[in-house]
Amino acid sequence: MSKPTILRTVCLYALGFIVRFIFLKSSTLTNSFGNRVEVSTPITSWKKAIEGVNLWKHGTNPYDSDIFHESPLGLLTYDFILTHFPDWLPVIFAICDVLTAVVLSLVAKIYVNNSMKKEQDEKIPESSEPLLLKSENIAWVPFYVATAYLLSPYSIVSCGGKSTVTFQNMLLAFFMLFTVCSNWFFASIILAMLSCHSFYHVTLLIPLAMYVYQIGDNKKDRTWKVLKVLGTIATFVAVTIQLIFTFRSVTGSWHFLWCTYGCILSVPDLTPNIGLFWYFFTEIFEHFRVFFLCTFQLNVFVYTTPLAVRLRKEPMFFLLIHLIIITIFKSYPCIGDVGFYFALLPIWSHLFHFMRQRFIVCCVLASCTLLAPTLWHLWIYSGSANANFYFAITLAFNTGQVFLLTDILSAYIKREYYLENGVKYNEDGTLVLMRLQ
Repeated sequence: MSKPTILRTVCLYALGFIVRFIFLKSSTLTNSFGNRVEVSTPITSWKKAIEGVNLWKHGTNPYDSDIFHESPLGLLTYDFILTHFPDWLPVIFAICDVLTAVVLSLVAKIYVNNSMKKEQDEKIPESSEPLLLKSENIAWVPFYVATAYLLSPYSIVSCGGKSTVTFQNMLLAFFMLFTVCSNWFFASIILAMLSCHSFYHVTLLIPLAMYVYQIGDNKKDRTWKVLKVLGTIATFVAVTIQLIFTFRSVTGSWHFLWCTYGCILSVPDLTPNIGLFWYFFTEIFEHFRVFFLCTFQLNVFVYTTPLAVRLRKEPMFFLLIHLIIITIFKSYPCIGDVGFYFALLPIWSHLFHFMRQRFIVCCVLASCTLLAPTLWHLWIYSGSANANFYFAITLAFNTGQVFLLTDILSAYIKREYYLENGVKYNEDGTLVLMRLQ
């Protein structure tokens, strides 16, 4: 199987940039997308970012109000962009999103090559050899990853609406690149920046430490590997502490902690989004609020340890699984988060054969994506529906994501079992699929 040509790749990136630039240059489309609750949340709204910067320029601390909820790192970045490049916003957003696709394609290329070499060095039953990764099968994977990100409606609309998740996705892509390149120092620094922006990402320190420990020659001194892991954790903690104290120095108080992390934790803004929090905490009795807040927030963290144990051989796959969990259970998710992990799925395309709910998942996610704007219009503008209609569609959308999560996880377990125990085939030569009971 031939590799994608340079011309084809350049055309793909050019198309991705042009589509985003056209949307961003049209103020009508940008405002339309930016006003969508699926695109902009209280954390990722570009309008709130502009308001925060304007307050900052006029000598008012934006964290003294209930407007700006991003970290001071985001505030300083947006202030720099709006001060020096206000007319270049469409180009900046489009370039950052295309750069994310470029970095993710590099991540895919490095990771699949490393995985192929790793599998070839392992001893497996002869009947399982057709399941091994081969160069002709993975040649197009980086191209498919870039395509999945650049042409995904979720990523296009998110960038077109100037959602600040665009910059977060770019940082997350660089974090993954430095991780697969075994550059634990820069990976730790970028992860610290991500964690200061949204503390959910602190859980990604575990797959990073696992990857740092496993990469390289297995015969190397274990003490050296432990020292690298400790160095990774120490760098992450040191940079995080340094950033927090820098934020304190810049803003002049500790109030930013409550306006950023406190907002994410306590969920005071119940503006509808594609998440699970807003409707539930609108209806709940106030004296139960703290209990259910703790219960809901724990969902992101409670699966970390068991998944780390079960997926200890594949830390990057564990990272993908955890990104999906974060997207489902975070307090203010948006479709930009969904578009990011969707782009990573082609890296594990060798698992698609073992998935049994692909059609159902695609239908659920596609139908919910199309119906969500319709039900929002019926509720807010027509008045012929209510909040239950919109929450039902967001609940179905998250159910589809859960199905995707469990299906690809079970596919990984099946393939792992076949590689260790051999494969049986039907009379027609097709693979006998294992069913998990």
